[in-house]
Amino acid sequence: MIGSRQPVVGDGWTPLSMNMTLKYTKLSCGVAVTSVAKSCRSPQQLAVARTQLDVLRVLKEEGLAAADARDAKTYVFALALASERGHTSNVRCLLDRGVGVDATDKDGRTALHVAATAGRLEICELLLNAGAAVDRTDGNSCTPLILATRGGHADIVQNLVRRRAALEVQNDKAETALSVAVQCGQLAITRLLLSVGAQVDTEDVEGMTPLMYASRNGQLTLAELLVARGASLETLSRSGHSALHLAAGHGRLEVVRELLSAGADLMARDSFKGLTPLMYAAVHGHAYIVKDLLPYLFQFGDDAIETKSKKGCTALYLAAAKHHVAVCQLLLDVGGAAVDSAEWRGHTPLMAAAKRGFVDVAKLLLSRGATVEAVNEDGNRALEIAARNGRAAVVRLLLENGAFVDAPNRTRGYTALATAALRGQTEVVQLLLSHGANVKAQSSNGDTPLLLAATLGRLEVVRVLLANGALPTVKNAAGETPLSRAVAGCFVEVAALLRIASGTKSRGAVSTKPVRRSVGSFSRNYRGSHKGPETMSYG
Repeated sequence: MIGSRQPVVGDGWTPLSMNMTLKYTKLSCGVAVTSVAKSCRSPQQLAVARTQLDVLRVLKEEGLAAADARDAKTYVFALALASERGHTSNVRCLLDRGVGVDATDKDGRTALHVAATAGRLEICELLLNAGAAVDRTDGNSCTPLILATRGGHADIVQNLVRRRAALEVQNDKAETALSVAVQCGQLAITRLLLSVGAQVDTEDVEGMTPLMYASRNGQLTLAELLVARGASLETLSRSGHSALHLAAGHGRLEVVRELLSAGADLMARDSFKGLTPLMYAAVHGHAYIVKDLLPYLFQFGDDAIETKSKKGCTALYLAAAKHHVAVCQLLLDVGGAAVDSAEWRGHTPLMAAAKRGFVDVAKLLLSRGATVEAVNEDGNRALEIAARNGRAAVVRLLLENGAFVDAPNRTRGYTALATAALRGQTEVVQLLLSHGANVKAQSSNGDTPLLLAATLGRLEVVRVLLANGALPTVKNAAGETPLSRAVAGCFVEVAALLRIASGTKSRGAVSTKPVRRSVGSFSRNYRGSHKGPETMSYG
């Protein structure tokens, strides 16, 4: 019973002291540890009793006990706790009691794993002297060396190395001790591991080498040390990055300079998107990296600045698409980048800026001579792209810089007004009309802006168009009117507005069944023919 003394049986032994495998209880159980045998018949019996009492003392000190468990797990747990806490005498007592030095817990950890993680040098020495396996791996395939390295315990690492710990064992992420040391910024341990022959270019599951980690994290001294030891500059990770890609993309200027001075290839492309280190710096907006790279780039010729990714993107296009004005300015003014260099579907940097509403980028590009009327492979201009996406400020800028307000696209003949009306961009519609857009313009199949707005129930746009002279009775090539489209779409308010405008009173005059099919067909065709600007690529 908890809190009571254990009954004495036989020759003065409690049930606990009679069992060579101790039962465990919580510290609060109040086991009668002072109830040693009243009459030990031999020195051997007394020694056993004293040993058991020592173990009970250890369990109490480690906050353990056991009322019912007979297995050895509690001993193993006690050894792990004592090792973690640096209780040398308790570790020695448990080892003397016969607890296995390499016994593992549920996570596969031995006492040496625990001590190495906690930085307990004296305990590690004790366990190793007791025969602990130096390269035993835990449930994550980590050796004591890897764990000590991660914790930055250089003294334990040195001790394990002296005990001939294996340097190239990899954990479940394929990391070696050296890789872990570099990731954790452990300079002293990195030096130590390299000095005893650790392989410098081991790759983890992501294909990352120690140099890649040092470059990504901006650890200049580590990078210099690894380069001096012959680390590969051109190895690519599984994501396709070299050390220079990572340094440039993360804005690590000093590391970039170190890698370039060591001979890293500035024109190297990643294996995923075909981006160069300059492109990585550009897409992430690191203007100071771009500035530093440009002089190196000129060594590859004047056209090196126009190097394109797998999808035809230049560094300028990538910077414009990501709203990095300073990078764009550097590439244009220092690098001499072509302002209209288009990616594989004909999208120019100006179109990329127009789509996202980056007015400052668009203004810079226009000031450097960007072609306002450039057309992509889908037949769209920057003005229509800006109008479709509701970028009123960019629309105004383009119109002020000579964009033709009624230029039709090449796929369906839609003007910017028609596209804005279809998308329900009321502010853009008003802006285009104020700049003289033709409210009656018809597409290649006769659709007017009013008909397109009615098709998708754009009530406010319909009001604006009607107020600006749009004709509600004009039919397209299929004989459809704005009213028939509104009725087909069940847009009640739009239909009512159009009836008033057209003077139609009879609801029965409109046949909705065939029109519903044409509206559905229109929606599918529209989505299919306007993929371009919506899926602009950036690499």
